[in-house]
Amino acid sequence: MKEHFPWTYAFCVWLWPKSPRGRRVLVVLAGLGLLFVVVHVGLDVIVGRRLSAATREAEERYGSFDLATLLPPEVPDAENRAKVIRAAAELVPEPGRAIRRFAVYQPDGPLPAEDRAELEVEVAAGSLALGLLDHAASRPRANWGILYEEGVEAKVPPLLAILNVQRLNIAAGRLALLDGRRDDAVAAVARGAVLAESLRPEPSLIVQLVRSAADTGVVGLAREIVVAGPPSEAQLVVLDGALGDRDPQGAMRASLIGEMKTMLASMPGPVYAWDVVGPVPPRLFQNPLLLWLLRPLLRENARWYLEVMSGVLEYQHLARPERERRWGNSPPAPERRAWHLLGAMMVANLGNAIQRADLWETRFALARLGIALERHRLSRGVYPDELEALVPVLLPKLPTDPFSGAPPEYRRIGDGYLLRSAAEDATLDLIDQRDPILRWEVRR
Repeated sequence: MKEHFPWTYAFCVWLWPKSPRGRRVLVVLAGLGLLFVVVHVGLDVIVGRRLSAATREAEERYGSFDLATLLPPEVPDAENRAKVIRAAAELVPEPGRAIRRFAVYQPDGPLPAEDRAELEVEVAAGSLALGLLDHAASRPRANWGILYEEGVEAKVPPLLAILNVQRLNIAAGRLALLDGRRDDAVAAVARGAVLAESLRPEPSLIVQLVRSAADTGVVGLAREIVVAGPPSEAQLVVLDGALGDRDPQGAMRASLIGEMKTMLASMPGPVYAWDVVGPVPPRLFQNPLLLWLLRPLLRENARWYLEVMSGVLEYQHLARPERERRWGNSPPAPERRAWHLLGAMMVANLGNAIQRADLWETRFALARLGIALERHRLSRGVYPDELEALVPVLLPKLPTDPFSGAPPEYRRIGDGYLLRSAAEDATLDLIDQRDPILRWEVRR
């Protein structure tokens, strides 16, 4: 060795301690290093197998974890309403004070002259964007072009700009209602529904949460139109078409599955043959040494995350009363250890997403019933004494209030009625208990 590798030999001579004590220390350190490598590799093998088994079980339940399966069907540009809505979003500036306030609530009594003038200016400035929303309604399908194969780094649509367009539209509809232009207010509901439905095909949790917020404005404006005075049959037909055919729970379930697949794919990639998850690792995990050191920990977090998400999806699949009977207000979850910190960060606030889906479904249940009640009044001259009178002529079946497991509460009040959800009685951080959309009180 001295003759063939002189520099290596010289280094080894320099490294080897001269004293017996030094040699013992070096041997102990080498043994500890070898023990660490053996333990690390053993843990990596064990955790990798557990992760692979958990992934295979999840794939049997929820489909392939190939991120390409999340892609919605392609839509030709000429049929894609998302293209038009994106253009509208680029035209709308940050909403002014009047739109920010008026798109959220309807003030009691007349709108102050100063606020009204400011609102009219802001709505007029966004008239071109509203015209594009009308044009978007003529296109039958949508695809926002999210590249789900890129995992957590995939770019989502301009969600804040989309919400700004919806705020402008709802404010324009409320202003029209104040002016007595009921047809224009109904048209704003239809425009808002087109915008919200353009997000429907996307299996992304943040996108569906934005869609639920956009739908909330639509339902709120529809409620105000009904409460303000009897709509005509033509107006009710438009409202019914705009607010029908929703599946909030199905959309939330698809987005939770999409979230699970995307987050799992962001974990470190496979090294052994039994791994089944294709990686799209964040930049932090692209350092080979760091990745090797952290891999058992990260794989265990991925396995724990899969177990938590399976519990969340099982929880969300059940009706709310059954959920609360079995598990209370929180989805079932495996025991969390200190080393599951990364997995815990990935599942934070998923319970809130499920509650939002319940509220989303509740608001549409009330809207469908409110419109059906108005159509009954037009055909019979009075509101029915019981909701069952709406079936099967006006509704195939009565929608269920997720918070009670039964149809919403309904009772006659004079010549009008009160329609309310049990969500008013629930204790939720997500809503104001005085949320007017949860109570339709019509007095004629």
